[in-house]
Amino acid sequence: MSMVLMNLIYEISKIVDGIEIDVRILNKVSLEFLFKVITDGRLLFSIDDVKQIQFEKRIFFGYLDFKPALDTYYYYMHKHLRETGNL
Repeated sequence: MSMVLMNLIYEISKIVDGIEIDVRILNKVSLEFLFKVITDGRLLFSIDDVKQIQFEKRIFFGYLDFKPALDTYYYYMHKHLRETGNL
């Protein structure tokens, strides 16, 4: 974990004392996680609303395009686990 990220987590933790936080670099996470961020997360700060909306739109439609492949993957992964008991 980089010092910048650790400092960011520390500074945010001081502000939201007692509330559990999860800080991640968004360009290093999965599309599935990004979708959860924009649908379930809470925006704390945006410096450019237009870029924010473009980002959220790209993630939303990208996820919807990829979702059938994810559903197929999870279906067969769970089927394999049920049949064999392991991966």
